[in-house]
This record gives sequence, C-alpha cells and structure tokens, in this order.
Amino acid sequence: MGERHGRRNEDRRSIRRQNLRSRDNDSIVRILLQQEDFRRPGHSPPTNFNELLAAGEKLNAAKITPITVGFKDQWTLDYFFGGYAQTAQALTSPTFEADVFKGTQQLIGPETKSALDKFTQLAQKNMFNKSALSIDWPQTQIEFASGKAAMIYQGPWMAQVAQDTFANKGFDPFEVGFFPISDENGKVVMGVGPDHSVSINAQTEYPQEAKDLLAIILSPEAVVADLGEGGMSGMKSATIEAKLPATKELLEVLKNNPTTYQWGTYYPPSVKTGLLNYVTKVIGGGKGSDAELDEVQKNYEKDKNLIILP
Repeated sequence: MGERHGRRNEDRRSIRRQNLRSRDNDSIVRILLQQEDFRRPGHSPPTNFNELLAAGEKLNAAKITPITVGFKDQWTLDYFFGGYAQTAQALTSPTFEADVFKGTQQLIGPETKSALDKFTQLAQKNMFNKSALSIDWPQTQIEFASGKAAMIYQGPWMAQVAQDTFANKGFDPFEVGFFPISDENGKVVMGVGPDHSVSINAQTEYPQEAKDLLAIILSPEAVVADLGEGGMSGMKSATIEAKLPATKELLEVLKNNPTTYQWGTYYPPSVKTGLLNYVTKVIGGGKGSDAELDEVQKNYEKDKNLIILP
C-alpha cells in the first residue's frame, strides 16, 4: 500500500505495467461508536482489547449488541481480522510480511495466533450480532444507525454514512465517535491502504495533456474537495478540515500513532482465504484446527511465487 511504518507518505507516482499510476484516496478501517452508550455511568470507550471485552459484557447485559458486523460481505471480515493481525505484525516488525517471505519471521507464529485468539474471544463472548454471517455491509449501517448496536467496524466514511442513514431512514440521530482497536497493552498501529487510484496509459497519444490533467486531479485543493467528510489522503499537502467528531478523532489518532500497510498485502490469496475460513468457522460456533493452519502454511509455500514485494 505504499505507507511506511511510523509515518505517512507523500504522493507517489510510479511506472507499472506501462501505466502511470498514483494514489488518490486512502482507506482506514477502525471502530466507530455511539457516544451515548459510552457516556452512561460505568461505561467509557475501550483503550485496549480487554476493556473492549469488558464493555461488550456491559452492553450485552443492557440488551445492546456490542458490535454489528456483516460478514456475508467477506471484505468486512478481511478488514476486521486484518486489523488485529496487522497490529500484531507491525509491533513485531515494520516489514513483517517481507520478513516472512525471507524466512526471518513465521507466517503461523505468535502474531497470527494472537489475531486468531482475539477473534475467538470476540465470538465466544457474544461481541457480534447473531446475524454476523448472514447480513451484509449495508444492513450493518441500519443496525448501527437505528441504535441496535453500540459499535461498528468500518472506514472513516461511516461517520457521514450514519448521518445520511439517520436522515434517509428517519432514525433519531446520535453523535458518532471513534476509537482505534489495540492490543492488550493499548498499543495502536493504524493500517492504511489505497482505496482507489488514477492511471495514465503510457501509450496514449496525449501524454502531456494526460499528465497535466493528473496534476490537477492530484492537487491538494482538488483532492480535499473530492474526499469530502470522511475521506483520507496519503498526501501531507492535502489538509482535511473535518467537521464530524468521529473524523476529527480519527485524524488525531493518525497523527499520534504509527501506520502500517494493510494485512495480507504481501500474502498470496490462498493464505488470506484459509485464515478467513478458519475465523468464519469460529464465528459460526465451530473450532479451528491446527491442521487448517498447517494447510495455510503449505499454501503459502506453494503460492509464494505470486508475491510481489515492493
């Protein structure tokens, strides 16, 4: 994804597959919450994983779903599991997935097992809605905006999406807040990746005109106008003026914590599929096995030649 651990990137342009490409928008996925649910006596936004579990216990007791998820859309499971996996990886090494490729770190080591254990705890402690595997992402918007769930794991766009859902569905609005997921010690590493990019065909008959247009599209003024509320840019020159509290909180967390590439950026698809299938089984009430993890390792070795390191 082009970000370096510990700091954000300036705009990057590169020649790949005969195209001039540049990132236009970044994707960051973390937890957003209903502020009212965490302002009641004895409730506060979690600052580490154990506090998240404790908050979930209180919310369940109050008949409120702790976190609404729509894992029928597997990309949402990819992002959520990846949040814990990339945090554990980055705290070990800023180049963890490249280290796995070189053989100096383990694919199925303490980092991956830590993420699997956290998801197992989330599932077993009823942190998710019972429909976790049967509803999709749009349905979770409604679960959250209607007040049925206290938290939702989504990108920076969710704060504005919630405002739109309040208006479109007639729900009573509430203030949406934000907090990053963290490990047991409260350590935070923000995973950042490209949401979309713009490209120029190197064979175009109008290379200079295309480059001029690209320069306009990527000017700080145009980028900020295009992003709107909740969009993020990897360019330091693009200053985002957030209005919603959740977006302001997100920007503050980004400013004060290290970043890393999103989980699985340098793993073959078979590895991500295997680990997400393992997690899906756990969410459904089953139990993952060591044999499944051994199969993930075998698939990594088999498909290692598909990996393109930066």
